[in-house]
Amino acid sequence: MTPPDDPKSISKETSLDPEGVTDSTVKTEIVRELAGQVTTRASSKNALYRTVGIKVVQPPFDVNTRERSLSGPVQDEALVETVALDLLGEFETVPVRKLGVRVSNLSFSEREQAPLTEWEPADAASSSTALPEHIRRRLSEQRDQQATLDEFW
Repeated sequence: MTPPDDPKSISKETSLDPEGVTDSTVKTEIVRELAGQVTTRASSKNALYRTVGIKVVQPPFDVNTRERSLSGPVQDEALVETVALDLLGEFETVPVRKLGVRVSNLSFSEREQAPLTEWEPADAASSSTALPEHIRRRLSEQRDQQATLDEFW
């Protein structure tokens, strides 16, 4: 027996009036609620996500999906809500019979978002703690020349 794979996406959708709902306030509140439910589920699974999407079904059964990729993996309910509402804007005036919100491109290996202050500088020679003093000295002396490995010891 093999354990189940991690999910590829987490979503929630709800059906509305089969004739369609045109009230933008109602659609906005539904998307807010769905975004909250989706991010709560993602958080409970320790999932970060890179893509936020919506599903809009218009009468009779015209399915529309829209999504936006983020710059990196996040776990942020307010951001999901903002992006989902922005994507919904295209459907503000049309009748809608079903709405859904989804997060995808999930990451389970990065359990915590590291603050930018924890990243080491890309240029190791500029960091006083990244390399021993004798190596930093050699690097600063030979910036314009190629050094051999023997020169470091």
